[in-house]
Amino acid sequence: MVQTKPITELISGLESKSRNTPYIFALEKLTDRLKWAYGKLCKPGSDKVVWLLLYLDYQLVWYRYKPDQIIPELAQPEYVQELRLFSQRGEFYLWQTNDKGRKFKARLLLDHKKQSEPSLLPFTADEWQPLWGTKVTLDGPGWSIISEERGATLRLPYEAKESDLPLRVRVRHYLKYHPENGLAYCYDLRLVDIRDRKCQALTWKTVGEEANQC
Repeated sequence: MVQTKPITELISGLESKSRNTPYIFALEKLTDRLKWAYGKLCKPGSDKVVWLLLYLDYQLVWYRYKPDQIIPELAQPEYVQELRLFSQRGEFYLWQTNDKGRKFKARLLLDHKKQSEPSLLPFTADEWQPLWGTKVTLDGPGWSIISEERGATLRLPYEAKESDLPLRVRVRHYLKYHPENGLAYCYDLRLVDIRDRKCQALTWKTVGEEANQC
């Protein structure tokens, strides 16, 4: 467990009018927010890969994100349920609310090490969780679709092999002690990295794309 000083920022303004109107306004805001968050997540000395994970109505899609790249799925934001842009340094998380009409909320979470360690400071616990999928289908140069017999599919920019499965995602839990009863509880979590089944780094083979340079 590592003690950190997470900086959490709740972001407003990501709203559209209703399901019956175009989502151009929301898309413009979302694109701007992704570029802004990228600048926060990709700093000198941090990991050079920034991941984008889209939770769509019909599929999970991963990207190694660059501010200037085109994300086709964002052309239809009405299908986006959640979105996570993350790196070793932090995560930008956007989710659809249950409010009337089409609305989104978002938060930015960044890790900073603390010099002192008071007993009530937040601390973290990491775990590797297996991702969905036992079957690999190549989907064009450098892309794979991972699936099971039924259910949603996972598409990512990696030429996977079935021996790599299940892929694993590193999840960081943020915990702190309750000031009254002293019990530890999780108040937030984020994604950090994705690896193969042995938690080894993936070998990227995406054509024409290099790791993000921060």
